[in-house]
Amino acid sequence: MGRRSALWILSIFFSYVLLANTVQAQESEVDGNSPNPFINIFVGYSPVSVWLLGKTPNSQTFLLSANYNIPLKRLKRDIDLYYSAGVVPYVHYNYSKRDRNGDKYNASGFGVYPLGFNFVKNTNTTWSFMAQTGGGIIYMDQVFPTDKSRRLNFTFELSLSLHKKFSERFGVYFGYKFHHISNAQTGVENPGLDSNFLFLSLSYFN
Repeated sequence: MGRRSALWILSIFFSYVLLANTVQAQESEVDGNSPNPFINIFVGYSPVSVWLLGKTPNSQTFLLSANYNIPLKRLKRDIDLYYSAGVVPYVHYNYSKRDRNGDKYNASGFGVYPLGFNFVKNTNTTWSFMAQTGGGIIYMDQVFPTDKSRRLNFTFELSLSLHKKFSERFGVYFGYKFHHISNAQTGVENPGLDSNFLFLSLSYFN
C-alpha cells in the first residue's frame, strides 16, 4: 500500500468524524453530564503471534488504526455504550509462510472497521475502564498468509483497557488488544493469524 492510499483513507475518516460531530452538536441537548464523542489513535506492535483462532506461528505485527466513538446510550449512571467506526491506514506482518517451509515473508495492507462497540465504565472524572470490540476488512498487497489464501481478509479485535484523562480533551489508554485476521473460509486455505498487543493509545474528546 502506498502513502497516497493511507492519506486518502485518513482524509475520508476525519471527514466522517467532522460531519458526525457537527450533526450530533446540532441534535444534542446541552447536558454537562452527557458522554462526549472521542477519537482514539492506536499504534501497536505484537512481537509474536499466538495459536488460537489463527494458525500462523512465529509472526510479528505492526498496526496503525484510528477510531471515532459516538455515544449511543447511557446504560447505567456510570456505564456508557458507544458505536465505533474506524480506519486502518497501515498494517504490516512479518510472518512465517507454511507453504514455503516456514520462511519469513513481509506483507502490508489497509482497511476499514465499519462496526464496533465500546462499553465505558467511569470510575471517577479522571479514570475509566473500556471494553471494545470491532470488525472490518483488510486488503493486503499480496495473497496472505499462504499462496492459496486471499488478498481480501476480514478482521476481528477485542481490547480491554484503562483510560487516564489528563484534560478535558486529551487522555491515554493502556491495556491489551487481541487482533485476528483471516479470509473467513473464502480462500482455498484459511490459516489466519492472531496478534497480541500490550498498548498505549491516545484519545481526543470533542
